Amino acid sequence: DGRYFDDTGFIMITDRFKSKMKLNATQVSPSELEDIIHSHPSVEEAVVIGIPHELHGQVPRAFIVPRDSLKGSIYKSNGEVLHTSNGSTTTNELESRIHNYVNERVADYKQLRGGIKFFLSFPTTILGKVDRNFLKSNFSSE
Repeated sequence: DGRYFDDTGFIMITDRFKSKMKLNATQVSPSELEDIIHSHPSVEEAVVIGIPHELHGQVPRAFIVPRDSLKGSIYKSNGEVLHTSNGSTTTNELESRIHNYVNERVADYKQLRGGIKFFLSFPTTILGKVDRNFLKSNFSSE
């Protein structure tokens, strides 16, 4: 696990090494990108995984549950696509805004080159955590 000692001598766990992405031989923490994305006012929840990339090894892909309804294609938690006409913002508009928001806050190699997928809600494990394995196995090759 990634960790450091805080000012009072306590160990602070920051991330699991197995969840880190390798981008051009550089380790990147998905939680760092998730925190940035989650700070966008239109984002309710965010998950980032590394997806295979021929040139860079892996690139980050974001999965987002928007705060408000959107027009366009959005995924259900089971991976089925739903085409919706609700909301005043399209998925393409919000995707562009989030890309710009993230790009202003991260180094070039950390940008969301794997794209963004929108969900109504995330698939979860029996423990109630986001099922990252489901996301990886169903959305890594698109």
